[in-house]
Amino acid sequence: MGKLIGFEFRKILGMKALYFCFLIVALIIVFTANLSKSLMGDYFDPSSMIPLSIVDTSFTMILGVLLAIYACDDYSNGTIKNIYGRGYSRFSVYFSKYFVSLFISIIMAVLCFVITYLFGLITTGHVELTTEMFQSIGLQLVAIMGFHAVFFALATMIGKSGGAVAVNLLGPTLLFLILDLVLSLLKVENFTFSDYWLGSVINDLAYDEISKELLIRSLIISGSYTVVFNLLGYFVSSEKEM
Repeated sequence: MGKLIGFEFRKILGMKALYFCFLIVALIIVFTANLSKSLMGDYFDPSSMIPLSIVDTSFTMILGVLLAIYACDDYSNGTIKNIYGRGYSRFSVYFSKYFVSLFISIIMAVLCFVITYLFGLITTGHVELTTEMFQSIGLQLVAIMGFHAVFFALATMIGKSGGAVAVNLLGPTLLFLILDLVLSLLKVENFTFSDYWLGSVINDLAYDEISKELLIRSLIISGSYTVVFNLLGYFVSSEKEM
């Protein structure tokens, strides 16, 4: 499995889409931060921008596109048969791709926070780093693990880049919107399905104070998506006809 992981690292690092997606995120971060600084003037606080680095850049949507392209590449090109033909198990193939793309996803997310920090440092000369900020960032990275599991599993199950991109971009959001609409039509109060979607969790982590309740809720929801979609993605991919 070690050789397969090395092969997957070389493949993903050789993808132009990886650098293009990160460039888009970086440009959005700089544009958003610069706009905020222009609007707020002397009241601009770069420290408050750092926890918003992922939320304000549509990072998860761009990540969904990247993972769809990467996860479907071998299926779209038909090279997946050659990989299995070398004697690698479906478990090794699935999780080598999973861990490599997870590592890249986390690194990209961390770099988003770093870019925002550097922007603040360059433009103001000082950025205050707090314990709560690091708590927010850490919990957001755990939520990114959940997003990664969902996007990677869906892309692997679909196997076609175009369809996987569309589903990763719109699927989960539309699903929760429809479920909440049904609840609204049924006049169900004090409950919404979207509160249990990762997007809601990561927004709360970025904007709200990190309370004990939010910490526990974010860990449970993020962990649940990670485990469930790992199992679902592997099960479906192991049953697919090549």
